[in-house]
Amino acid sequence: MNERLLAAAQAGDVQELAACLAAGADPNAAGRSGQAAIVRAAFACSPACVAALLAAGADPNRASLTGLTALHAAAAAGCADCAATALAAGAVPQPKASGNRFTPLHSAAMKGHASIAELLLAAAPAAALAGDVAGRTPLDVALCHNQLEAAACLLASGALPPSLVLPKLRQAGNAAQPLYAIPAARQVLTAAEWACVPAPCAGLGGALPAVLGRSAAEAGLLVQRLAAPDRVRLQCAALCLASAQRAHGAQLPTPLLWHILVLALV
Repeated sequence: MNERLLAAAQAGDVQELAACLAAGADPNAAGRSGQAAIVRAAFACSPACVAALLAAGADPNRASLTGLTALHAAAAAGCADCAATALAAGAVPQPKASGNRFTPLHSAAMKGHASIAELLLAAAPAAALAGDVAGRTPLDVALCHNQLEAAACLLASGALPPSLVLPKLRQAGNAAQPLYAIPAARQVLTAAEWACVPAPCAGLGGALPAVLGRSAAEAGLLVQRLAAPDRVRLQCAALCLASAQRAHGAQLPTPLLWHILVLALV
């Protein structure tokens, strides 16, 4: 009966799985590799099977011989519903597989499953800092596999300090340029950290409103790194403002001038 249960979980057949459970199959049954039914169900992207196993008493943290859990499986398969169901049942959001110590967040980053990365980060923000056997963080993995949406999700969590993030983005090259706007908008950057931002940097203008809200001096550092089209738009807007003020004999407050100029980039 347990073998039938495992086969049903692997196939994502919730009716067969429910019949096996009703006939007395062990919800924590596992195959020779130690891969439990709930792990197989998550790999099959079957939240219904995962939920049925949990309702029957399956351990959400049951791991295979290599340490794979249902969360690892859901992250690798891209099943956000399976991940959410396991987390709601008490799955540890940051287990480490014994083979190379990767976490579910590493799997989500590698596969580009940003929605699952968001779930895992909400449950355990510190998972963003976890390293695999080679010391690679989930952000390293996302950038290595050119999964920019997942990388953006990791950056938006705010769990990674700029001193750690900026060198990684720089190493990733031009493809990562649009990502610089995320840490710039969320966290104060020192002058030394701004020096790590390429000049020009595509997409950086999106961070200007947030940076300007913190400091005009920091906004000046950002403007120095704008891509040429954005700098031209700002210059044109500045000239128009200056002309309008001269024509009307008025001088707008500096903060208001900055905010009007920001509108040239949005």
